[in-house]
Amino acid sequence: MYENTTRLDGQYGIGRQWLMDIERHMAQQIRLEKNGGQNQLFSKIHCTFEARDDATYTVHFLALLSQNPQAVPVCLIHGWPGSFIEFLSFLDVAKSKYSQKYSPYHFIVPSLPGYAYSCGPSVKKEWNNEGIAFVMNKLMVGLGFSGYIAYGGDIGSFISRILAVSYDACKAILLNFCLMTEEPKGSTQPR
Repeated sequence: MYENTTRLDGQYGIGRQWLMDIERHMAQQIRLEKNGGQNQLFSKIHCTFEARDDATYTVHFLALLSQNPQAVPVCLIHGWPGSFIEFLSFLDVAKSKYSQKYSPYHFIVPSLPGYAYSCGPSVKKEWNNEGIAFVMNKLMVGLGFSGYIAYGGDIGSFISRILAVSYDACKAILLNFCLMTEEPKGSTQPR
């Protein structure tokens, strides 16, 4: 970014001034939304906990919670590149369709580690989808859900599949991206 402090032609990518202008504009938009727009529709929460690698994780998530004691928790997991913002329109529809008192669902929309307002992944060990799934399950169980459904698109589909096979609390999954591969020739292990 240093090279872009004085160059305005974009030769080295995004210029510093342009980035600062966008940041100011976005901060203004966020202030406007907080005073009467979409940001008031959903609870924005940060949850901090220790994971299996002894690192502390802070996970940002949106929550659209029901007062219905029979409501089913659904974890909506975004892809890459992506963020919780992908689900704002969906949450708007759910909020307009169901009253908080009777909604059949609790919707939890986390920012994956390293995305948006969640902390970055551990630097103490290799980080992979299994680690992310561990953090997502820890979040859902930590919120008091003994069972939940995971929905995933793109990278979120990989994480959702790991949740389904590795964690008893994940009762079902819905994927909008699923790669299927053939058995390698000569393989004796089912995939």
